[in-house]
Amino acid sequence: MISPPLACQGDESALKTLIPQKGAITTGQIVVLLTALFIKGGVLGAYLPFSTLWLDVKGYSARQIACVALVDALGSFMLPLVGTCIDKLRSHNTGFVAMLVSLSFLKLCYLPAAGSFTTLLVLATLTSPLMRAANSVLDALALYAFSERGNFGRARCVGDLGWGVLAVVTGWAMDFFGTEDCIFIIFSAMCFFLAVMWTVARPWMNSIRPDTKQMSTEEFLVQAKLLITRTSCPGALRALFMLILMGFGGGVVGAYELVLLKRMMGSGVMMGFVKAFGSMSALPVWYWMGPMMDRMGLRNVQLMGLFFMSFRLCVLGVIKHPWQVLFCEMFAGLGGFALAYCSITVFAGRVVDEDLKGTSQALIFTVYSGLGAGFGPLFASLIIEAHGLQTMYLVVSGVALAFFLVLALVDAVSYFVLGTYTTLEEEMLVTLPGAT
Repeated sequence: MISPPLACQGDESALKTLIPQKGAITTGQIVVLLTALFIKGGVLGAYLPFSTLWLDVKGYSARQIACVALVDALGSFMLPLVGTCIDKLRSHNTGFVAMLVSLSFLKLCYLPAAGSFTTLLVLATLTSPLMRAANSVLDALALYAFSERGNFGRARCVGDLGWGVLAVVTGWAMDFFGTEDCIFIIFSAMCFFLAVMWTVARPWMNSIRPDTKQMSTEEFLVQAKLLITRTSCPGALRALFMLILMGFGGGVVGAYELVLLKRMMGSGVMMGFVKAFGSMSALPVWYWMGPMMDRMGLRNVQLMGLFFMSFRLCVLGVIKHPWQVLFCEMFAGLGGFALAYCSITVFAGRVVDEDLKGTSQALIFTVYSGLGAGFGPLFASLIIEAHGLQTMYLVVSGVALAFFLVLALVDAVSYFVLGTYTTLEEEMLVTLPGAT
């Protein structure tokens, strides 16, 4: 991996000076925001790791599970539209609460629809954009709150704590009640509680990103054109491609990891502990992402993430006992969602204007969850049906490693032989207003 020039290093990135900054938020606002991030992480921790297990227990095949994941992914393509509407209307708080209430009701509908595959596909189509848009909006609000974008990852640590705690609670509840249906009850209850909490706290949180008069069409088009310009340079396109690759691997791990443990006779408590261990392992990545980005640059950080993703997939392909999955979850931060999402979110927070934070977060989620994590399980299901679950993990690991080696070689040749290597941070400076 190539180190970025000293000009791109340091705690204060040159990019930050080109984005308007604002004053610090109050302690009370930080507490409310961190509580919301904890609950949101808990909501996802109670649902995402166990949803494919629920489908497997209900008797659906690997291909049907992959189809649900694909429909979920296709629903994610609505995210940019949702994010754009919220940005244009400037109604982040109202939209956030409305999406949470809708999710609380729709997720409960999964229980009576468990026997109908078609109905499950419809529900996945409806809930996918809402769930990811709600997540994007809260992350966008966190970006608005912290003028130092590197602090976003540190705030997001609380979300990973919520993920781990609720994963353990959900695993225990599955064993205690003897059914996987409790994951939807826990999800819906947490969503509704978060909606009520944000509604009550809204008068104190409005100063972070108040719901104001909507953006004019002319102003929005100017902002959107600027965003397109910044994301269409070769370096930005490569970063999005790397995000797809990491989403692909993350989707395969998320879709079938607990299915593998269930077949190895792992208990619900153990599965919850495994996901909690993974979320705890990711905390240092969330916390130190800002300094890591300043030191290494986005391109090198993404290469590192792809390498560790390949390693995690390889571990799942060779383990013989359920507890050995801990060797995979040990690198859930460096080779998973934490590094993939936090790195590009911190970068986007530094180069995207305030009025399009929601749109940029929606775009990031669409690329990772839609193009990457959505299509990954479908591709993997074809290998599973032909060669088995663990062979699939080895194949996908080899593909990820091949991409890592090719991209690392390209960077090394550009840096050491051709002398044309530039970091994405340097490339983006050219497209930023006021750049010299």
